Parts: sequence; C-alpha cells; structure tokens
Amino acid sequence: MLLHINALRAISVILVVFYHFNISFFQFGFLGVDIFFVISGYLISKIISEEFKSTKKFDIFNFLLRRARRLFPVIFFFLILSIVTAYFLNYDDKIFLSNSIFSNILLVPNFFFWLNDINYFSEFLINANFLKHTWSLGVEYQFYFLISLSFLFFKKNIKYLIYFVFLISIITDYQLINVKPSASFYLIPTRLWEFFFGTIFYLDRKKLFNFFGKVKFLDIILLAIILLNIFFLNDINLFFKKFFVVFSSAILIAFYEKKNTFGSLLDNKLLNYIGLLSFSLYLWHYFLFKLFDYYHFNVSIFLILIISIFLSIFSYHFIEIPFRKKEFYLNLNFKLLSSIFVLVIFFTGLIKNDILGYYKYDKEFIKSFERDNRFEKCHAINFDSSKDYSECYIGNIQKKNIDFIIMGDSIAYSLSQSFNIFGKNKKLKGIFFSQASCPSLKGINFFKNNIKRKKICEKFNNNIFNFIKKNNIKKAFLISNWENYLKNPIFDDNQNFEFKGKNLTSKEEKRLFILEMGLKKTLSELQSYNVEVKIFNQLPILRFQDAKKIANKEIQLKSQNELETHDKKVDSFLFSKRDFLTFKSRTDQMLKRIFSTNELIDVTNFYCEKYCTVTKDKKSLYNDNIHFSGNGAKYFSYILQDIL
Repeated sequence: MLLHINALRAISVILVVFYHFNISFFQFGFLGVDIFFVISGYLISKIISEEFKSTKKFDIFNFLLRRARRLFPVIFFFLILSIVTAYFLNYDDKIFLSNSIFSNILLVPNFFFWLNDINYFSEFLINANFLKHTWSLGVEYQFYFLISLSFLFFKKNIKYLIYFVFLISIITDYQLINVKPSASFYLIPTRLWEFFFGTIFYLDRKKLFNFFGKVKFLDIILLAIILLNIFFLNDINLFFKKFFVVFSSAILIAFYEKKNTFGSLLDNKLLNYIGLLSFSLYLWHYFLFKLFDYYHFNVSIFLILIISIFLSIFSYHFIEIPFRKKEFYLNLNFKLLSSIFVLVIFFTGLIKNDILGYYKYDKEFIKSFERDNRFEKCHAINFDSSKDYSECYIGNIQKKNIDFIIMGDSIAYSLSQSFNIFGKNKKLKGIFFSQASCPSLKGINFFKNNIKRKKICEKFNNNIFNFIKKNNIKKAFLISNWENYLKNPIFDDNQNFEFKGKNLTSKEEKRLFILEMGLKKTLSELQSYNVEVKIFNQLPILRFQDAKKIANKEIQLKSQNELETHDKKVDSFLFSKRDFLTFKSRTDQMLKRIFSTNELIDVTNFYCEKYCTVTKDKKSLYNDNIHFSGNGAKYFSYILQDIL
C-alpha cells in the first residue's frame, strides 16, 4: 500500500467518524466516504491493470475472492454482533435491524436504505439504524463487480468505456442531487463517476502528469481545496463540493511525491496506522454510537471513540490480517468464511422470524400499530413560508381562511389526523406543520453539534411564525414531547439570554430553563399577532420501548380481569397514573407558570385511571413508545371533541 494513500484513508475515516459523532465543524465530514471511493477506483484499476500486464489475462474469480478475503471476515464478525444486538431489541427495531443485516449479506445495503426511504442525514426517525453507514459497502461491492466485468470484456476499449460511463454518471448525479437526493446519495449509477475519477487518473496518469505533475506546491493546493470544501465553503452546491473534493483527491493520489511540502505529513506513522485501521474503525464507530444512544447511556463521545479504536485494533490484527496471509490458508479461510456466511444467514432468519414468538400476534393487532401517514409531506420539511402548502390543509379545506394551525415535533405529526377529523366535525380549516425533535419555539438556538439540523430547525421555526402572521391565523395548537427535551441535548448552550443568577445545578435544569424561556417568547410572539394559544401538556407515553410487547401484555391482563389486581406485574410495564404525573411534573409546573388555565390542555385523565392504558378494544393506541398510531389518532380525535 502506498503510504500517502493510507494517510488519505486515515483523514477520510476521521472526517466520517467526527461527522457521525456530530462534532461541530464537521458537518460535511461525510465527504470522507467520497474520498474512499476515489481511492478504491485508483487502487482496483491498478491491481487489475498490473495483473493484465504480468499475466496477459485477468482471473475475475481470483480477483473477487481476494476482495472477499479482504472485506468479508471482519464484516461477518461485525454482522454476528449485530445479530446478537437485534435479539435484545423491541419488535419493530428487531425487524428493521435484521433486514439491514440481511441486505448486507446480499451485498445491497445501499438499495435497502434507498427503498426504505432512509434519510442518511436524519438521526431521529429510526431508533435501530445501527447499520446505516454500511450503505457505502454496498456501493463498493457493486463497483468491484462492474469494474472487473468491464476489464474482462472491454479490455481493448476500456478507456473509452470508462470515460463514457464517467460522463453519464456525473451528469446523472448533477441532475438528481436536488431532485432525487436519496437516489443520488445511495445508488451506484450516481457514484460511479467518483470511482472512475480514480480509474482515469491511473489509466491516463502519464498524460495527466504532463499537466498536473509539474504544478508547484500541488499538494498544498489540493489539500486546501479539500479542506475548504469540507470545513468552510458551506454555501456551495453539494454537487460541486463533492466534485472538488473528489477531483483534488484523485490528483493527490496519482501525483503525490515525498519531496512535496506535505510529504512528512502524509508519511506520518500514526496517520498510516489509522489508515490501516480505517475499515474496521468505519464499521465499529457508528454501530457503537447508535447502540449507546438507543439505550440512552450517557457516554461521552471520547469514550465511544476509544472503544471503537480498541475494537478496530482487535479486528484488524486478529481478523483482517490472518485472513490475508499466505495462500495455504486459502482453503481453510474459504471454508470458514462459508460456514460463517451460512450461520449469519441462519441466525438472521431466526431473529427476523422472531424466535421470541412475536408473530403469534394476529394481523389486526399488528395493523393497529400502523401510523396514519397521510400528512407525511408536511412533516420534517425544509419549510419556506413563501411556498404553497395546500396539501397540508386539514379539516374543512374548502374554506378560504385558515382557522387554526398545528405546530410541534413528531408527536404533533402522529396526531395530525386527529385534528383533521376535529376540523371536519367543527367545520374549521386548519393547517399542519411539524419538524422531528424540533419543538416550535421562538428565538431558541438548537443543535450546537449538528449544523445541518440546527439550520433546518431554526429556519423552520422562524418561517412558521412568519406564516402565521402572513395568513392571519387566529388559533395555534402547540404539541411536543416536552419531557424529551430535558433529557436530550437538542438545545444549544449559547442562547440569546443570560443564565446568571439562576441556580441551575444540572443539564436537565438548564434545558428546562431554556424550554421555559422559549415558550415565553413563543407565547408573546403569538399574542402579538392576536393568536389564541392552546398548548398540550406532556402527552402519555409508554414506559418502555417495546410497544407491541407492552400492548399485548395489557390486553392479556384485561381479558383476564387482572389489570387492577396485579400491581407489581403491571408496574413492570405500564405507567401508573401516579408515576406518570410524577414523570411529567417538572414540565407541568413550568407550563403553569407561563400559560393560563384556559390555554393549557391536559389529557391525562382520558388515558390514565389507575394505570395509563396503551390499548382500546384490543388495538394499540401507539405506533412506538412515544408516537400515536392511526388508531390512537382516531381515539385522540374523540378527546378533542370533548375538550374543545
């Protein structure tokens, strides 16, 4: 391995790791993957070309087998631990993770995430998205097949084919990146040009050297272009940002020389060692980050990074290297890999088909967990008050003027159909907007360590208030998972108000104070528009994450008339009314300090008698542990009829 390429691998993986850890200033660190693609394009083309040169032929089977020995051992080990993890997840997350694992076994994880409409840049929609980063492995696999077949069948005209496909791919990516961003991001046709930049700079390196190789301070210029696009030029179109990073990386790989200014940097032993660990580190870091996040462990990013590095060192030295050694290991390795492959498929099937017996649930019960998604287009949008959002109208949409607006986070989204039914019954026209993990608060700074999320959330909130003012809306309903914002760090520590004189001894107390200040500003802003404000207290949620298991237990105890008599058994999975009131007491007290009795709406009594129910008529009211199902939204509409 050329040392400067290893160093470039190290820089790439550091960019990706810090991006996934939401480290400030690394909001475009995901472009490190694009650099990996260029490196692969260059090296794979070099490997195949040198084989043709030395043997006058190309053994495609041997080539793919060598790639498998390079990648599959550590991937299988990684997938086995993923299977073990899936065993302990709740039903929906278990199914999603097992499907993610199976897509990796089939070498198509990128297609899986694309077909399931998984937004790579959103961390808030799926709890168990532990393998989201493996999309790039799917693209790598597909490139290996395509490049090897291209050299095998088009050796004499390989350059013409590469240039032709390169042009088609780069034009397609340019056309789709803003129109179909998910397809542009995940699929091989829009990624091939990045690999082929590396291929072109290998195949035509002598001709290209006449131009690029004689430029003074070339390495400084190229590294500056890469770093400027990743860290500073935030307003450049993403396609051109990718292009400059990929183009500069290809030149740096092809024409690097030790005598250049940065020679000592790219030959650095530490960087080269990180480069050797880069594949294992890429696999482990995000998996661990999401695992700790899933179980709400308050673990520092630094500790997760240290654990990731130790795991990477282990998997590199004890898994990756042994499977690459001498040829007499080949048969043993192949048999072992085959056995592991079969075991991974077998145990994934067991998890997917649920050895814990979840599939004993009848179809109607499973169906009751489905969310009503008819207003999905109005959730998690890049809101612009100047656009037409007529598809977000709810209730009596034939009316000219908008009577009310629903605003809040994903809890509000799960109840959008409730207000649609309410509006129709009351002959009122409403409109609905929501943003994931982004309560509608005026003048609050969000997401210190995630610039992309910060911009989306703050822009959304600014524009929604402009929309209310512009359309002369007279009533606003605020709905959010208030208690969630005391536990999770969505607020920026830097706000437009002072914390001096406040005895805030914990992070939760500080977040409660920020939330209170935001709601005060929100109320003041809406009142200045003569808007009547209605705000819902913390809505009932599930005690634990496994909604299906909890709902099934409640139905069983109800059918046996044991719900009110087995306190200890019920306390283990349902909120008692007393415990739920205690759980939400901090936000209740805060809301009472800001809003009048007429403005506050508390629906606890509709859900909680002795215990807070999660089912009605043997159907679930919840989609997961916090969001309401379509059935739950319908039930909530009955509550609205009673209280409004």
